[in-house]
Amino acid sequence: MCEWGLQDPWKWAPPIANQWRTAGDHHDNWDNTLKIINAQAGLSQYSGIGAWNYMDFIYTGGQTCKDDPKKHCPGMTDVEYLTEFSFWSLLNSGLIVATDIRIMTPIMKQILYNTEIIAINQDSLRKQGDRVLHNGDIQIWSRTLSDESSAVILFNSGNATTTITLDYSLLKWQSGTKGLVRDLWSHKDLGVFSDTFTASVQPHAVVYVKIVPQK
Repeated sequence: MCEWGLQDPWKWAPPIANQWRTAGDHHDNWDNTLKIINAQAGLSQYSGIGAWNYMDFIYTGGQTCKDDPKKHCPGMTDVEYLTEFSFWSLLNSGLIVATDIRIMTPIMKQILYNTEIIAINQDSLRKQGDRVLHNGDIQIWSRTLSDESSAVILFNSGNATTTITLDYSLLKWQSGTKGLVRDLWSHKDLGVFSDTFTASVQPHAVVYVKIVPQK
């Protein structure tokens, strides 16, 4: 259902629709993408099986060029496209691509073929992520997964590289908990960290990880 989130459809639409738009149209530029991401904070309670908050199309790699339909003309950087797909994944939004997938660029392959991140979107618990920390340009978003692990986005919306620390208490984990941290974009295990995990995050970028509590 599309009424652009103007009348809080997440509060009344479930009896008549399976998904509804939560914001205005998504466009292939960073300011618009950031606005739509921020509009999702606090909406996880309204999402569940058969009732989805939908953030609109994604523009991975950019739309085709007007003067050459065999090429893409990106409106965002590769880093920003990684951020876009990360949030659509964590927030259970439909992954509907509005770019020409017949012309696959390297960044499109890197993003659209990432089965680990698609698996987060399709996790059987169907629990939408939400923002758990917001301090200026620093944001942390998380969601609980069906295997009792957590998917976490460390997000830097600013214009300078910054360091972000996740305290596991934000995941509602007990003090002393150790977590195996896996980077979902590099497909690498980063190690086991107790109580906190810290990463350097580039401007407009995310560090997207899955953290598995260790018994």
